[in-house]
Amino acid sequence: MDTNFNETFLDKNSASYNYYIGIPNMETNNVSDIENSIKMYKKLNLDYLSINIFNFYLHSFISRDMNRDLIELINKFISGLSRKYKITFIFSYSISANPIAYFDCWNSQFIYKGDVKSIKQLSEYLLTDRSSFITVKKPHRGILSLLQTKILQKKLCSVEICNLNSDCNITDFENIYYNLLDKGWVIGAISSYNSLNSKGWYTGIISRHCYSEIILDSIRNKSTYSTSVPDLKLYFSINFTPMGKTLELDNHPSILSFYIFTESEHKIISSIEIISNQQKIIKRINMIYLNRIHYIFKYRMTENNTWFVIRVIGKDGVLAISSPIFINRKSID
Repeated sequence: MDTNFNETFLDKNSASYNYYIGIPNMETNNVSDIENSIKMYKKLNLDYLSINIFNFYLHSFISRDMNRDLIELINKFISGLSRKYKITFIFSYSISANPIAYFDCWNSQFIYKGDVKSIKQLSEYLLTDRSSFITVKKPHRGILSLLQTKILQKKLCSVEICNLNSDCNITDFENIYYNLLDKGWVIGAISSYNSLNSKGWYTGIISRHCYSEIILDSIRNKSTYSTSVPDLKLYFSINFTPMGKTLELDNHPSILSFYIFTESEHKIISSIEIISNQQKIIKRINMIYLNRIHYIFKYRMTENNTWFVIRVIGKDGVLAISSPIFINRKSID
């Protein structure tokens, strides 16, 4: 059963997408332990896993001559795991940037050595390793002061909404996410957890296939959402511009047409919120109590709106948080 569904306004592109749920941050510090971890995570019936290793566990094996060779060896190892376990694996490694966060590096050709001592140093690495991009893991509030350089705006793609802290409790970074969006960062939403004994948070990927290259592109392009439900689907668009993208508008007052789709076989969805700058809820749809929703909403935009996010809620709390749609107003001379 659907609510506020009008086929005239249906974003028909959404029907061609698939939804893949996985964990982009399966941390391990010992390569020999990877397969034991995989066997445990296989029980969750996930579509993909990213094996994540801190760079200081890798750098002792690195010399100037073999840095690139190590990446090639890791990628061959990851490909072998995908064939063996019939699940898509990708690789990332973490670097410490305390006191602001950890950065996960993706699609890298080289391993960054040591901790991040300065943003200039990190930017130089990202310029050299042209194919790479980074996401923020376990952000501290200090990241709100991160300098917005041109290379970081291009290469920093997403921030974690939830992860586990050292006490194995879910840590909520949702407020940091919204504050970064208010500061102008063009970032998406991802989540991870590393315990099979507690409530999980996962990252949903919206794409047509689940190959490793496509998953990497989806994370890079912010075609992602954070969810605590491993079967939840979430997609939204504004004026047919999908989540993760930027909607270009002129400076005249604009009417925005929202299309929202969400579905879960095992969880009842009780409400949906549309959130914008300063965490203002511009629309709340209450008392839904359905497993599947198509929703159409028209909104007259204000000058303060530079991004929109969808939050899906069930009786047990937040079920999912989307990546944003960004608004860019064109200058008219």
